[in-house]
Amino acid sequence: MRTLPPLGVLLPVLLHMAIGGTTAYFLSWRGVFGIYSVLAAVSTTLLFVSGRHYPSAKNPGSSFFGLYGRLLRTPASLRLYLIVLLEGILIIGSFSYLGAYISKTYRYNYFYIGLIMTAFGIAAMIGGRMSGKLGRRLRQKNLVVSGLIIASAANVVLYFLGYQLGFLILGVTLLGFGLMLAHSTLLTIATEFAAQARGAAMSLAAFCFMGGGGGGTAIGGKVIGAAGFNLFYLYYGLILIALASLAAVWVTARAVSEVRA
Repeated sequence: MRTLPPLGVLLPVLLHMAIGGTTAYFLSWRGVFGIYSVLAAVSTTLLFVSGRHYPSAKNPGSSFFGLYGRLLRTPASLRLYLIVLLEGILIIGSFSYLGAYISKTYRYNYFYIGLIMTAFGIAAMIGGRMSGKLGRRLRQKNLVVSGLIIASAANVVLYFLGYQLGFLILGVTLLGFGLMLAHSTLLTIATEFAAQARGAAMSLAAFCFMGGGGGGTAIGGKVIGAAGFNLFYLYYGLILIALASLAAVWVTARAVSEVRA
């Protein structure tokens, strides 16, 4: 059974864009990085201090890269992680330029941009909460496909109607909801490939997702430079439809395997 994240985990998703936009408005965009770096240093220090009170165990027979190799050994798991990678390229790549798109289209300041993009966090929180309930009623494949199609619809809305504020907010909302509906389900499936190595399965999924996001952002910059924001969102939206079709074929239910740490 899927465990829903606590409020303390969901609040940063909901608030971080509003906080970042407000900080950039009253200080500067450099101030955002300065303040966040200090907060990261504090949280890292607290993690090391509190972590010393928890026992840990090492498996001398385990190997770092060998474990990930075993996770990718079967075609089913390899296809799943490839979908996570492509999801990161297309959805995180789309999200990365929302602020720049809003700034260019509406000439809003950082404060208003942060408020608008908070719709992404709100929708992501709702999508994450709903995916657990829907997962008990619907097939996992259907949830992944639905999430990718919703994210595709977000990009198409931005392409056709992003110049209207109401539809802009709708597009931002759909992107957040579609992301979390698909991604949380993919993470659930990914852990099913490793009965005794769920942490490694999650870390590999995170690596594929965020690594894909970095690649998608880099590719998106080239596309925007050559074709502009509108065509960038159209292209990524169309490719997301293709990815949804691929997921409909590739995502399969599977019993928990015995990959061990």
